[in-house]
Amino acid sequence: MKISKKNLQLLIKKHLNIVKEDYKGIIGGNRSGEGKPTVFDTEEQNLLARNANDPEVAKQLDNDTDLKKRIGPSPKANPKKQKSVAARMFSGKSFKKNALWMWGKKAFPGSNVFLIPIAGGSKEVAKLIFDYESDFKAKDVRWSKTSPESRAYFSDEYKKERNEMSQQDLAIYKKSVVDFETRRHLLLDMSDEGINIMKNLGVNISEASSIDFEKDIMFIPLATGTSRNFISSPHMIIHALCDTTGEKGGTEIDLIINPLQASMVTLISDMGVSPYTLKLLDQNLKSNMHNILRTVGTTYAFRKGLVLTGQDMVAEMLTQEITQQRPKGLNTTIPNVAGASFNPTSFNLLSEAHQLAFMDFRESVVLASKQIKELLKGKVVVINVV
Repeated sequence: MKISKKNLQLLIKKHLNIVKEDYKGIIGGNRSGEGKPTVFDTEEQNLLARNANDPEVAKQLDNDTDLKKRIGPSPKANPKKQKSVAARMFSGKSFKKNALWMWGKKAFPGSNVFLIPIAGGSKEVAKLIFDYESDFKAKDVRWSKTSPESRAYFSDEYKKERNEMSQQDLAIYKKSVVDFETRRHLLLDMSDEGINIMKNLGVNISEASSIDFEKDIMFIPLATGTSRNFISSPHMIIHALCDTTGEKGGTEIDLIINPLQASMVTLISDMGVSPYTLKLLDQNLKSNMHNILRTVGTTYAFRKGLVLTGQDMVAEMLTQEITQQRPKGLNTTIPNVAGASFNPTSFNLLSEAHQLAFMDFRESVVLASKQIKELLKGKVVVINVV
């Protein structure tokens, strides 16, 4: 049977897409190799999702319409339902479409990206991925990769809570939950701890054989909520990775990003705006600087004025640079160049000194993103998204 020229072109295009596809999709699952998200049918939620459903937080937002707009509406469904919805999003066409270009060769050249999504809370996920047995003792489990200073910090800070834990819970806490509760990501070597994690998360031999343990990247995003402005999209997963909390004993990524966060605090404060709320430091001052800063970038969050803090601004700029996003339908300060850029409408309202400061900051973002991309090679990256 002859094939038409049109169909032949479609077949060639499809073949090329397969060859060039650097996002390899979902692997693992509840059943080995099924390639579906793991879903916990429980009430546990992570901090961001818990806050979104907290009546006290909702009451505070009612008194701050500006912040309420930026955070967006909270879901009404119970945690179990939200987890189920989050799992479907990971498997959806929209997620795959965006992941193909956001996590493709422009973002991570030389690396294939694999996904093991989990709709579950940090504590229940820790038990799953680290596979603790009931007879484990605290002394049998080594600390996660943190400095001696951070170990002492956590030991003193949580002494009372540790005394109330079972031996198994204490082991889990020392190994991983401490990280989940104080930062949004864990970095683990794929060829070391990663092997056992993949086994525990249902990755079979066939799937594992397609992974380059030195160059490829495996994202394990955790999602327990479905707030509209915090959906676990490919963009939000990278944003959460870059939205570090600056705590003691941070990961290698924290060490790269923390200086950027400190620089942004200084820059924003110098402009009379709080880096923690993006509101004017002097509420009596007649200035629009806070609104200018909220829209100075070109990602969706910037275009809609949804960024919440200076730290949020840093995470958005890093995400845009890492994924090489171009702002749709918007000219930028950096013509014809993908990655971090500024909205000329807002940028031109800044003083010349602040414009230069932001351009210098962009150069630091470009450098940091290159370091992060290199650091992620050969890593299992657990990300507490929402």
